[in-house]
Amino acid sequence: MRVTEKISCHNYVEADGFAYFSNWFYNGLFKVEILTGKTYFLGCFNGEKYSAKNLHWEIFLKNKRIYFCPWRSKHVHIYNLEEKSLVSVKFKNESEEFYKIEKVILDNNKLFLIPEEKENCMFELDINSLCVTRISGRHEIHGSLLSKCKDFFPADELIKKYGIERADKFWWRQVYQGVWYGFLPLGRHLLKYTEGRNDVEFIQLNVVNETRLKEYLVHVERQILIERLTLGENIDTRISDFLNMFANIKTDEYQTLRLGKSNGGKIWKVLTD
Repeated sequence: MRVTEKISCHNYVEADGFAYFSNWFYNGLFKVEILTGKTYFLGCFNGEKYSAKNLHWEIFLKNKRIYFCPWRSKHVHIYNLEEKSLVSVKFKNESEEFYKIEKVILDNNKLFLIPEEKENCMFELDINSLCVTRISGRHEIHGSLLSKCKDFFPADELIKKYGIERADKFWWRQVYQGVWYGFLPLGRHLLKYTEGRNDVEFIQLNVVNETRLKEYLVHVERQILIERLTLGENIDTRISDFLNMFANIKTDEYQTLRLGKSNGGKIWKVLTD
């Protein structure tokens, strides 16, 4: 399955029968009707590359707002369920080197973002004013560590039975009493487990606004192509798709391609395979 065909997440929140999440494999905001698998593409997260993976890790719902907490992202993204609007709060400067957020702590109306590396500063976000404060050094932070506020899935043996890959990278949620849901990491399915049964139900994710998603994925695929050419990686795509994407590369993107090695050879390989 191609990257752009995958719809999954590390974690999600449930609201009014829908699961809301940040897509694992590219920049995309989705909601899924839990009982049916009907899937809606809601847009992308502003300020991030179309092709960016693993933008968010922790997620929580508070006062009708969904907070997407960064892992590889430069922003905290906030989706307002009532207004159906998305706000991006930038906390890292463009000039800063890349680093991931390891821990997220919520203390009333304060959100703390703690990087993996101790030499990098922490960040405090006031979720009312949306003001960001940089905190130098490491200090004891009080509040709830979001990674420890998750339900424990009661049937780990089923993970092995169904051979679910990357099972340690996603979380199940008990949405209804005794009924658990999680997203298949490397596919396009919602998983359902009912306590007392020795099986998992696979619910197909069917995108309702498929046309809108396909139009958006053109941008994602083109960016993936440019990145792979630049890094000299293998290109796994159909010739027609490749030529269409390559023909639509913009002038500034050609400048990026000149930095890559053996691009001509990579292009020739696609055309001759």
